[in-house]
Amino acid sequence: GVSKAMIKALKAGFRIASKDGDRYLLPADFLIENMEIKEAFYGKTISEHIPIENISNFINS
Repeated sequence: GVSKAMIKALKAGFRIASKDGDRYLLPADFLIENMEIKEAFYGKTISEHIPIENISNFINS
């Protein structure tokens, strides 16, 4: 069914639109320094991305 959050978003004016690209692609995130990939993270689901702690550590190193 439709979640309460989805109904609230629709009432606020947000619409579901088609997206470009293949819906079955999964995310990949890369931390790059001086044109060199320092860390590659490959998500197993559409919502899985590199942990924020990894990004913070990369920025502060």
